[in-house]
Amino acid sequence: MSVLAHPWRRDAWRRYDPSWAPHLTAVEVWNRKYDGIAPYRRAAALADRDGLRHFVSLDFHTGRQFFPLAMALELPGKPDRAGVYAALRAGRFEALAFSRSALAFLRGPAAQAARLAEAARRAARRLRG
Repeated sequence: MSVLAHPWRRDAWRRYDPSWAPHLTAVEVWNRKYDGIAPYRRAAALADRDGLRHFVSLDFHTGRQFFPLAMALELPGKPDRAGVYAALRAGRFEALAFSRSALAFLRGPAAQAARLAEAARRAARRLRG
């Protein structure tokens, strides 16, 4: 299985070819390090356009990057490597944020709040220099 990670970092999406979709499992729609505290709607639109699942992840280089993003897998039994890979290949997973569907943060009040919080976070970071 493979995930198109950080599609908007360094304009990677410009090099993306839709013919790759059958070889991908998902598109990363939210990465705390690159997207901040709100999912990247254009990444979700890219995934939806090509029939791919949504994926969230952390680049956990430091404790400052900790954020409640997770991938919930549907496993038939006790977790093991084979079961995890099978669930990922079959698309039996859900992207979560704050223990609920990450998709809730793409539209509606939760999305608006997340985008406003991210804009404030980026503005504060610029002020710190």
